[in-house]
Amino acid sequence: MTLSKIKTLSITDYINILMVIFVFTFPISAKKVYPLLILLIVLWIFENNWRDKIQKLLQIKSFVYYMIFIVFLGMSLLWSDSIYGGFVKHYPSNGIYEYFKMYFKRGC
Repeated sequence: MTLSKIKTLSITDYINILMVIFVFTFPISAKKVYPLLILLIVLWIFENNWRDKIQKLLQIKSFVYYMIFIVFLGMSLLWSDSIYGGFVKHYPSNGIYEYFKMYFKRGC
């Protein structure tokens, strides 16, 4: 790329280039991934187009379910004894099977 071509690139072009670099550095080293990820997030924030971004994200059902789950985990911290454990602290760590076994043993 020439210098004049680099000056005419938009933020979206930089994000696309960084995504390609991110994909190829991800399997190599975690230390190289985090600065790229932070730079990608910052560029994505400064790109604007917030209305379009939010509409596109809300059309993805898995993203909506994930956000509902994150809100639920955040709310679970409100009635938890431990801010570090929250929802996870009160249930067995060896899987949901053990939780259901414990639940049905108590008699619902």
